[in-house]
Amino acid sequence: MNRLTDRERFLKAVRWQELDRPPLWADGVQEETWVAWSVTHPNARKELEEQFLWDRCQVIPMHLGPMVPCPLTGREDDWDRRAEAFQIEKAPHELVPKIAASQDLSVPAGVWVSRGFFLTLGVEDWTTLCQVLFAVYDQPRQVQKVIEKAVNLVLYQLDRLPTDVVVDFAVISEPIASFHQPVLSPVLYRRFCGEPYRLLVDRLKARGVALVLVETYGYVEPLIPIWLEMGIGGLWCHHANAAGMDYRILRKKYGRELVLFGGIDARCLLKGRIDMEQAVRRALSLIESGGYLPFLDDKVRPNIPFDAYRHYRATLDEMVRRLCSAAPALN
Repeated sequence: MNRLTDRERFLKAVRWQELDRPPLWADGVQEETWVAWSVTHPNARKELEEQFLWDRCQVIPMHLGPMVPCPLTGREDDWDRRAEAFQIEKAPHELVPKIAASQDLSVPAGVWVSRGFFLTLGVEDWTTLCQVLFAVYDQPRQVQKVIEKAVNLVLYQLDRLPTDVVVDFAVISEPIASFHQPVLSPVLYRRFCGEPYRLLVDRLKARGVALVLVETYGYVEPLIPIWLEMGIGGLWCHHANAAGMDYRILRKKYGRELVLFGGIDARCLLKGRIDMEQAVRRALSLIESGGYLPFLDDKVRPNIPFDAYRHYRATLDEMVRRLCSAAPALN
C-alpha cells in the first residue's frame, strides 16, 4: 500500500477501511508543560516532532454563541434574553467563518459544532448548575428554546461555508458527566437534545462529513445509545479510565458502530515504565481491529516528566511499527 496522506489515513480509519497504520494525533501538551520541560530540555518540542510519527489535523473556526451565565432569577424574560443572544439576525458578519481558499487537502479538517448542553445554557459554577437543573423541570420550554437557538446559529454558519471547503469530521463537545454517572438523565438528554442534534448531524452528513463524534468526560456510557440514535458515530472520552470507561469493553459492546478516540490511561505516565508500557499495550487490540485513533485520555500536564512522556510516545510508535510490519494493512 502506498503511503497515505494524513487526511486519507484519517478517512480510512473512521470508515473502517484498510490502511497502513492508525492516525497518530498529538496528545495535547499544555503550554505550561512545554515551559516546565524547557528547563531541562530547551528543544523538547523539536525533539518530539523529529523523533516520532505525527498526523496533523486542522480546525475550521465556528462561533458557538455567547458564554453568558444562565439567568440568576429564573424568570422567563431572563431566559428569553439568553435565547435571543443566539439569534441569527443578531450575529455580526464576522461570526460567519472565513476559510482560506488554499485549504490543505492532505490534512483532515474538523469543526466544533456545540459546547454541549450545560455550557450552552450558561453553566459556569455550582450555582448556575443548580439553576439549570431546576429549570429543566420548572421551565423546560425555555431550556429547549436556548438549545434550539444555539443549534440554529451553527446551521446558519454551516450553510454559508463555501462549497469548496471540505469538512471531514465534526465534534459535539458534551461535558455532562462525573466519574460515576451523567449529570442529566438519558431520558431528559434525549428530550432536550435529541431533535436539535439529529437535525445538526443530518445537515453535517448531507454536506459530506465523514464522522460526527462527541468529545466528553467521565462516565457517559448511559448516553452512548442516544448518541448512536442521533447519528453520532465517534467517542472521544477524557479521563475515560479514571471513570471506568474501558475502551476494549466498549469495542466489544458496540463494535463498528463507534469509532474511538484516545483512551490510553494518562495516569500511567506518573507510574513506572512497566505500568506505562502495559497501558499502551492495552490499546493493541483496538489498533488491530481498526476504527481507533490511539492517544492519551487526558492532557499532558506539567507534573508529567519529559522523559516519561517521551518513553510513552516511543512505546506507542514502536508498537504501531511492529504491528504494521507484521500485518502490512490493517482493517
